[in-house]
Amino acid sequence: VKANKTEIAIIQTDEVVKPQTTLFRLHNSVPTDYDNVTIIEFELGEEANVLLTVINSKGEILETLVNELMDSGVYKVNFKSREKIVTGEFTYKLEVKSISGVKNMFAVK
Repeated sequence: VKANKTEIAIIQTDEVVKPQTTLFRLHNSVPTDYDNVTIIEFELGEEANVLLTVINSKGEILETLVNELMDSGVYKVNFKSREKIVTGEFTYKLEVKSISGVKNMFAVK
């Protein structure tokens, strides 16, 4: 049995917050002590199609973490990659209604 190379968990929290914009807010990633998992948090001000990707320094998409219609609210994506991500700095990009936000994260394999 071949194991899934990427583990992703998306959690909608019960927090009630108002994003700084009416569309979305992207937070800084938070590394965890648990097996190199990184948490990416974002807020949606309204229901929208969401695309969340991890991109290398060459602009290549390494992972698509979210690509779906989502309700408004606060979300946390637990991201762990075993194959495509090596140690280094990467960018994660959130696209909502043709508007994007980008942040950097540091990955350790």
